Amino acid sequence: YDAPRNAKFFPHCMNALFSRHLVYTQLAQLLGAGIPIRQAAESLLRRQGTVREKPLLEAIHTGLARGETIAGSLAGQVAEVDHTVIDACERGGRLEEAFEHLGGYYGVLDETRKRVLGQLIYPVLLLHLVPLPTAAGKVFTEGLGAFVIAYVQPLVWLYLGAALVWLVAGALLKRAETDA
Repeated sequence: YDAPRNAKFFPHCMNALFSRHLVYTQLAQLLGAGIPIRQAAESLLRRQGTVREKPLLEAIHTGLARGETIAGSLAGQVAEVDHTVIDACERGGRLEEAFEHLGGYYGVLDETRKRVLGQLIYPVLLLHLVPLPTAAGKVFTEGLGAFVIAYVQPLVWLYLGAALVWLVAGALLKRAETDA
């Protein structure tokens, strides 16, 4: 299983969900092939397609070199759910299964994200056309400058409102991590 062809040349274009899916899936495959986790992390570190996950792989490598468990070396590097799954499966001797499950989980999240974004294209396009009918009449009565202002102004307010909602939602989600 490998990254998309453009990920080699544009690693920053890979989203975080797909990147996490890819690294967990590759770790599961390498462990399934009998390669020790430290060597698997080293191998993935040498690949160019895992730029985004470099800190995670380095944490595994350096943590194991210090004598820590895999879950212990990943503390603070991965989400709490990832850490819990890895810790439980490591204790149970099923580390390959942990990475398979996490790879599948992030794969589903990535596919869902892509599907949602794909479904939003048409509504967003229509939203950009809403000011057009009211602004179109201004071309004939007040000129092109008035049309541009009448068309762009509602879109600017829309984007400012969306940015405000985005910032507030982000702040609430960040606060929800520590405060119920």
